[in-house]
Amino acid sequence: MYSKKQLLQIDDFHDYQETAIFKQLYHDNSMLWIGMGLGKTAITLTTVAQRKRLKLVKKVIIFGPLRVVHSVWEQEAKKWQHLKNLKFQIIHGTERHRERQLMVDADVYLINYEMMSWFTSFIHRVYLSKNFELPWQMVVYDEVTRMKDATTIRLGGGMKKVKEKFVSVKGWNSVLDKFKYKTGLTGTPAPNGYGDLHGQYLAIDSGKRLGRRITHFRNAFMTPNFNGYGFRVTPLGKREIEKRIQDITVRMNSEDYISLPGSIINDIVVELPPKVKIQYKSLENDFFTKLDGGSEIEVFNAASLSNKCLQFSNGSPYLEPGGLEWYPLHDAKLKALEEVLEEASGHSVLVAYTFKSDAERIMSTFKRFNPINLTAVKASKLARAIKAIIAGKYQLIVGHPASMSHGIDGLQEIVHIAVWFGIPWNLEHYQQFMGRYIRQGQKNTTVTHRIICNDTMDEVVLDSLKMKDSDQENLKKSIRKYRDK
Repeated sequence: MYSKKQLLQIDDFHDYQETAIFKQLYHDNSMLWIGMGLGKTAITLTTVAQRKRLKLVKKVIIFGPLRVVHSVWEQEAKKWQHLKNLKFQIIHGTERHRERQLMVDADVYLINYEMMSWFTSFIHRVYLSKNFELPWQMVVYDEVTRMKDATTIRLGGGMKKVKEKFVSVKGWNSVLDKFKYKTGLTGTPAPNGYGDLHGQYLAIDSGKRLGRRITHFRNAFMTPNFNGYGFRVTPLGKREIEKRIQDITVRMNSEDYISLPGSIINDIVVELPPKVKIQYKSLENDFFTKLDGGSEIEVFNAASLSNKCLQFSNGSPYLEPGGLEWYPLHDAKLKALEEVLEEASGHSVLVAYTFKSDAERIMSTFKRFNPINLTAVKASKLARAIKAIIAGKYQLIVGHPASMSHGIDGLQEIVHIAVWFGIPWNLEHYQQFMGRYIRQGQKNTTVTHRIICNDTMDEVVLDSLKMKDSDQENLKKSIRKYRDK
């Protein structure tokens, strides 16, 4: 996707990113508190590449959420000249497949947290029981907050408290010392308070800074809540925790870095499920496809085809042209949006959608974030709705770009995180929507996440916007470029 001329160079890193790289390189154990879109993936892969060059590590294991494992790390490496040759291997599938994949020669092995129990057992059975050295010298925890509870089992079917050895995060801690280098990555280190930090740092330094046992941690830094349920950190405990972890921790609060750009674009690439991808290609190539429920989708011209393909990418195509009935095809983009909402940790998030079916699914799926659809608000009630948003009543704000290009002001006071669930062809709509929060009065660095479905019409739309021109000829060029790829 990226030509040699387009590849980013190591000199393209910002000062704050270089600071994070040096922190990782100079400390065997490190923790990066970096928000989405600020480059923690490229930072960490640069550290991996440098340690490989110095022959300090041969192989790296990375734990992460399922979608991140499949669609973030390898894709990010392809953007950079100094990272493009790293070899990645995803660990997934049946137990037999996973074992085979772990034997494939690669530099970086990606595995989701639900496989932690199995991977711990695998290490003990294949390596430690035979006194063999592990092939991995470094472990990375993407979204290390998944490690906050050291007694939580992580299996495919969910999570529960257990005491059995080698089947939990606690079991994983039994192999920590076999990895010389350990790094944690998150943008929200303590979403529920400082008590969340114990398990995370335990996974990084085996308890050196905050203790090995949660009871000791609570006794040292916390006190029971007034109602007798749970614990809260004391003011002295908070200062002591910060003092103990500061040597290996980098906090990337954007406002602290003068060189940080005022606006950051972060593309989140998702994949269509295999079966849906076949249906999508059938529609794209033959103007026709058949859904699992028996419904058939057929289009009769190129304009209708492009819109229908975008509906497929978003996950809810309409069954008939101009009709109201749509089919819930997949939730790849919804899962990506959920991660953004979770990582926002209570900050308001503005989401742009393309089709009404997108809005219906977003509003129904994320009721817990108290959503509001500004496009559905009557003009007479819009001012009151904006006032409620600024007051922090709604964490999730959705709207169609065409309806929000004018007449809406004040969002910059509450919104600095935005998401494109679906990207429009219209350049003006795109720019005007961005102008709702990137404008005078904005006090935070804005982060705009664009959820892109890989190898679909989404890429054509992006390319068209990059050319700053939406006329018919350039649209054809974009589609031709996509076809050639």
